[in-house]
Amino acid sequence: MRNNSPKDDDELFYIYRMKSLFLFLCGISAMKGFCQIPMPEKLKHDTIFFEDFNIDHDTNWAEGRNDINFIDVKNGVFYYENIKLNIQATPFPVEFDTGRNFEMEFRAKAPANKKDLGVFFWGRESEATYHSNYWYFRKNGRSHIFSVSDSSVKSYRLRKKIKEDAFNVYTIRKWNHLYYIYVNNHLVKTISKKILLYGNLFGLGSGSFKRHALTAFDYFQISYIE
Repeated sequence: MRNNSPKDDDELFYIYRMKSLFLFLCGISAMKGFCQIPMPEKLKHDTIFFEDFNIDHDTNWAEGRNDINFIDVKNGVFYYENIKLNIQATPFPVEFDTGRNFEMEFRAKAPANKKDLGVFFWGRESEATYHSNYWYFRKNGRSHIFSVSDSSVKSYRLRKKIKEDAFNVYTIRKWNHLYYIYVNNHLVKTISKKILLYGNLFGLGSGSFKRHALTAFDYFQISYIE
């Protein structure tokens, strides 16, 4: 039979206390995401919406030119050009359970000028409100995510070297209370603060304050993940 030394007893007592403290904090902080179940390396995807902009696409895109934008869908690509020299996007609804873990992904080519923006938004309730989440991305790899609520605007700066003047893949994964942001399958940001989803309205578009900006989208999809 092994006899523990006083030093061993102190170490065992310390480990016991740390485990007890960890379990206690998990119990009182679950709602704040203190004890997260890690996201698995291999995820199972259940795709609930997929738009590849081919002839048989499900979404009725308002193609054509007006005083705000020019929208064209051809050869499996959605083109959005803003005309009023500001930030614009065309909205479309996708019904899904925002309480579940999910992934949103799109493949896009940012405008040719490095100061102009490609635009993606999600979680908006209606076209009449700006309460939403926005991903603005540029051809040089610099981008921002903004989360806009009634009382605040949270900003997250991202930077990842990408293929300029080419299509790149942008991914948002929501796992429990965390958001994981990827560019070309490389993790560039983990957001622990709560991102509010007001509704199921999404948008694709462009942004510029000096010239017309054209963004091209190759596909967009939403999947539940587990």
